[in-house]
Amino acid sequence: MRTVAKFAIACVAAIAAIFAISALTGFFTHGPIPNEAAQLQIEQPSTEATEPEQAKAVATTQPVQPADTTVHPPKQDAPAGAINIAAGKKLFRKCKACHSATKDGKNKAGPNLWNTVNHPIASSEGFKYSPAMAGLNSETWTPEKLDAFLLSPKGVVKKTKMSFAGIKKQADRNNLIAWLAQQADEPISPEALGLATAGGGAAVAAAEGQTEEEEEQTVVYRDPPPATQAELTEIARRVGELEKSLPDLDYERARWHPIHFKPAISKASDAECLTCHAKVLERKPLDVAPAGIKAKDALAWYQTLDTYHGDQQTFHYRHIESPFAKQVMNLKCNFCHQGNDPREESPGDVTRGDGQDGAFALRKMVNPTQTCLRCHGQYDYELMGTGPWPEYRTDVEDEETPNGCLSCHGEAFRTNRHAVTYLKAASIEEAAKTSSDTCYGCHGGRAWYRNTYPYPRNPFPGMDEEIPVWAKDRPTQSEEQYRLSTK
Repeated sequence: MRTVAKFAIACVAAIAAIFAISALTGFFTHGPIPNEAAQLQIEQPSTEATEPEQAKAVATTQPVQPADTTVHPPKQDAPAGAINIAAGKKLFRKCKACHSATKDGKNKAGPNLWNTVNHPIASSEGFKYSPAMAGLNSETWTPEKLDAFLLSPKGVVKKTKMSFAGIKKQADRNNLIAWLAQQADEPISPEALGLATAGGGAAVAAAEGQTEEEEEQTVVYRDPPPATQAELTEIARRVGELEKSLPDLDYERARWHPIHFKPAISKASDAECLTCHAKVLERKPLDVAPAGIKAKDALAWYQTLDTYHGDQQTFHYRHIESPFAKQVMNLKCNFCHQGNDPREESPGDVTRGDGQDGAFALRKMVNPTQTCLRCHGQYDYELMGTGPWPEYRTDVEDEETPNGCLSCHGEAFRTNRHAVTYLKAASIEEAAKTSSDTCYGCHGGRAWYRNTYPYPRNPFPGMDEEIPVWAKDRPTQSEEQYRLSTK
């Protein structure tokens, strides 16, 4: 009995030692990426204080690696296993933004997929197919044909309008086809589909020089790194000099201070700007508007979003101090305020044409086309083939899919995004998991303009090599002054 007791004590001690060593090495805090997000890696956001707080205290911070959007290969695909219809249903979430699959379901950007497997191609009533797809209506969506198409849509139908990169894993394609086969007047059992030997996908892969084990690519999301100790020390020095000069500055001298002109404004920190302009963060909305409307009786547009909580607040608070702004934004004063020439109320010096993109429009202290429009342009639903988002989201969101945007943008389209200094890419991805308001609040939620901002079309894994018409003149990377370093 004593021997058993001693053995039990020894086992407990050994287990405790293993946990202690694991905790010290950080084993449990740096586990593998969840399988369902294998294509996208998110580096946890920093919890450092804001720049003004850091500069004021000249706090010691440890520099972190700068943002990196380098493409890395994940684990190789596992061989196809048993058919899993439930997994196929889950995979169909990627398709829901463009397709329905219910009896008498409506056509969206793509056709309704009820009665697809072993039925004629291009046969969904009322849908306008591309000439390339319509030309195949004498053929049938056999499991083998679907397997090939789902692997590489444009590899099977060269001029299809379907801008989807394809599903690379054989097991995923099998599961999706098996699930689609159940969405029919006469469901087909997985055994009757012959999916274990479907070779269409393999044939297309071979024709394109690919293999089933071909490595996929991934995008790493990271937030901008905090200021280094050297940068904080320099900011504190400049703030000290500015504070010393304040007693000798009147309003007119302050207006012509070098910090309001290039090149000083380009390097100015928030701590320097707020030395004089701190009151912009102290202001509050009027309790009663000039029109007599009480703030407590009105609902601002941003109060309708899941990302905002509380009473109405000012523009600067919402973009700098609100919890959501601190979570996903990294906006600095000089992102909007690129300087101010008192002679023309225009950014920069209009006499030399060195304002933001030169002298653009007078009587403007901020260039809205390069600042506000980035987040407050129209939601281009016609280009994406959806519909107005408040209406369309009801078709693509449910308890299992709280953010319909990720039906397309989770793994398929434009996954290389937000790698700029004024946003926190990793934090945005984390917040987007729970609500599409994280996306819509910026991409069309408050449209000030009828046009949209021409975002750079950064290369992303699986991107179609054929450039669509709307992207012909788009840049392929963000502006240099905002681009995050990948070194």
